[in-house]
Amino acid sequence: MKRTYLLAFVPGLFMPACMDTSSLNQSQDSATQSITAQGAASTNLYLADVADAAVTPVAATAAVDASVKDDTKAARLAAMAVKVLDRLDADKSGSLSEEEFLGLAKPLNAKKAAAQTADELAAKQVKLKAEFVQFAGADNSMSQAELEKALAAQGEKVGKFRGEKHKGQHAERVKAVTAEVLAKFDTNKNGVLDDEEKVALRAADKAECQAKHKGGKQSADDKDPDALPVSPSQSGTTVVITPAASIPAASPTPAAVPVAAAALTE
Repeated sequence: MKRTYLLAFVPGLFMPACMDTSSLNQSQDSATQSITAQGAASTNLYLADVADAAVTPVAATAAVDASVKDDTKAARLAAMAVKVLDRLDADKSGSLSEEEFLGLAKPLNAKKAAAQTADELAAKQVKLKAEFVQFAGADNSMSQAELEKALAAQGEKVGKFRGEKHKGQHAERVKAVTAEVLAKFDTNKNGVLDDEEKVALRAADKAECQAKHKGGKQSADDKDPDALPVSPSQSGTTVVITPAASIPAASPTPAAVPVAAAALTE
């Protein structure tokens, strides 16, 4: 009996084998190469402050901290969106459902997440749900571009939150988190993130996402706002071969063809 096979590549976005993935691979490579320890720290802080600012009252006259000018530049917003997708896009669709987006309400630091009360979590989710409704597309999901717009829209609110609650402290906050990122991922201790270390940092984000999707538990690390790293050797591409007969019939639209693939730890 003649059998045909479909190859799906994991990790990455699931898509029909006939689709050209070169632009996607280039985008992912660019996102990885642009990572710096300080940039990762700034991203972590902004994402944490977005959630906290949503439920923390500040004076209407509070001054906007100047740090948000850098955080809302196009390159930084793109880096943030990639990180959010790495951490929250559990089904690898390339966009966030409402449920996935609400994951921003949970602090990146595992111990802080454990200390957050159910009421605090619910309050953040209510605010984030309103943002999702405002910025999500007609397909009721949030693409990377839409996510960037949603994060940019929080700039003034985050700036006032920092200006009142962390006045004059932003540089020290970034410095502290940068040190934590380097302590976790700078394995050769040269003071910067090399290519393999950048891959490990992104792999750690994806691994946490996969663990949550499977019902696993995040390791409680008191210092680092990211999950534990995965060595670069563990982050390679895996080829999964699935008999075509076991895959549901394709719809007229190629993008709608479901692809069976095994889950990977990130």
